[in-house]
Amino acid sequence: GNTYLADWYGNYCRNVFVIPTAIDCDRFVPNLLLPSENLREDRFTIGWTGTAGNFRYLQLVEQPLSHFLRRHRAARLKIVADRKPDLPRIPDTQFEFVQWTPENEASSLRTMDVGLMPLPDDEWTRGKCSYKMLQYMASGLPVIVSPVGMNAEVLLMGECGIGATDAEDWFDALEMLHTDRPSGAAMGASGRAIVVKEFDLPVVARQLATAFSNTIA
Repeated sequence: GNTYLADWYGNYCRNVFVIPTAIDCDRFVPNLLLPSENLREDRFTIGWTGTAGNFRYLQLVEQPLSHFLRRHRAARLKIVADRKPDLPRIPDTQFEFVQWTPENEASSLRTMDVGLMPLPDDEWTRGKCSYKMLQYMASGLPVIVSPVGMNAEVLLMGECGIGATDAEDWFDALEMLHTDRPSGAAMGASGRAIVVKEFDLPVVARQLATAFSNTIA
């Protein structure tokens, strides 16, 4: 799924191929509202999607999220997951929980203005394949992510978002995207283009077919 895993497996096998996580770019698509609607000053939704097992990562940025939301009362945090997380610092009036379903997974992301993927830096997270980040990007969202493992590699592919390493970084990134909406929209468009080119289903299917073909040969 990424170079970190490939390097580990390379110690035990000569035929190692990196096949990244695929995203269905026909399903995960940007919001089709007019640009003027997307840039409304009274609307700013910070999004996170994932499973309850990864709430511990979301909790890493609860403090800067709380600070930002208390400063911007019209903003909100939207969580799409299998159950509601425990985030006591987040004001109830600025918190929205959506029960994840296969039917609402993609449409829920389209209501967000920025997607978050916080991670610690350890052996487990370096092996992650940035699926959450790629979902946001396919949906045309700018991203704020921990530059860990494959996240850092994706950030280097283009101006798709911001890498944040501490609470101050996370707060500053949120402030920047809240204040400079056109830059956020440009990041979202760049991210979408990256995913279509590098991670869309047909692209990854061809890579997988090539890997099997070369192995058989």
